[in-house]
Amino acid sequence: MAWHGIEGHDEIRDLFRRIVASGRLAHAYLFLGPEGIGKRRFALLLSQALQCEHRPAEELDPCEECSSCRQIKAGTHPDVTVATRPEDRIEFPIETVRSEIIRPLSMKPTQGRYRIVIADEANTFNEYSANALLKTLEEPPQRSLLILLSTSPELLLPTILSRCQQIWFKPLSPEVISRILVEQGAVSDVETARYFAELAEGSVSEALLLVSPQVQKLRAALVGAFGAPRLDAARLLEVAEQAIELAGSDTASRRQMVQVLCRLTVSLLRMALRLAVGNGGLPPIFGKAEQAAIESLARTVGPDRLIRMIDRTLLAGYHNDRKAHVPFLLEAWACALADLAFPPPLTSAARR
Repeated sequence: MAWHGIEGHDEIRDLFRRIVASGRLAHAYLFLGPEGIGKRRFALLLSQALQCEHRPAEELDPCEECSSCRQIKAGTHPDVTVATRPEDRIEFPIETVRSEIIRPLSMKPTQGRYRIVIADEANTFNEYSANALLKTLEEPPQRSLLILLSTSPELLLPTILSRCQQIWFKPLSPEVISRILVEQGAVSDVETARYFAELAEGSVSEALLLVSPQVQKLRAALVGAFGAPRLDAARLLEVAEQAIELAGSDTASRRQMVQVLCRLTVSLLRMALRLAVGNGGLPPIFGKAEQAAIESLARTVGPDRLIRMIDRTLLAGYHNDRKAHVPFLLEAWACALADLAFPPPLTSAARR
């Protein structure tokens, strides 16, 4: 059964219930797991449970009706702060760490049992931001709790990793995500929901983005590019750039759209690879245009080059996660895929 509407994380709820009941709540936790699986909402519910005025903290069952619970939900509780990276900054700046994390934690609780700070996108801390937290992590104020949210430990500095209790949130199952998509009316049938649930790799927010009209237009444009008689780098790059423009000016949204672009591309290439090696047909979700594009790829490119194109797209997603410059990243990706699909002829010098 979902904990207050949060799917798939009941084991973590039970873990914190035991921790709080035994009086062993640590001063700093690092919530790790894919984007869009409920880490932030879990942190807020945990804060409600710890500050709830009607129920004991060790029950970890916030009433969601008292003044504290309502204030946390509204973002107005004086003892609970959610620190976020400014939209116009690529990294979490040191001034934000000082004003939204260190300063609130240094103050005594005024209303609740704890001073709590939830810091989103901790993976964007730079060296200076992380080092600024050192004293707070090593000498935590009494009745304070810091919860950092991140997608991967690889993106965090040792300064953070070694001083926080790590809690891993598992990706949600395709069954859970497909059910949510149908319940919310995002898709009309279970088979379509299942396809996008698997493509989302355990993230509800990613699945909802994938079925949005914006991404469906991107998907159609990609199909058009891959369905051409010859994959053209300029056309592929144009499709990618239009997708990034639709994401707006926020850096995080633009990088998220690059990841969506990579996932859609890998999905098309993998379907083409299945056809190329004779491993079954295409699922009914694919329309005629998509089927024709995938069949053309399978026929003209072949398994070896399709595998290399998939690897190159996965590499682009990897570098996007590590903050590579997006315009250069997309240009290199588009040119690489075009060259892999249809290798340029060797010059006479190369032959020698």
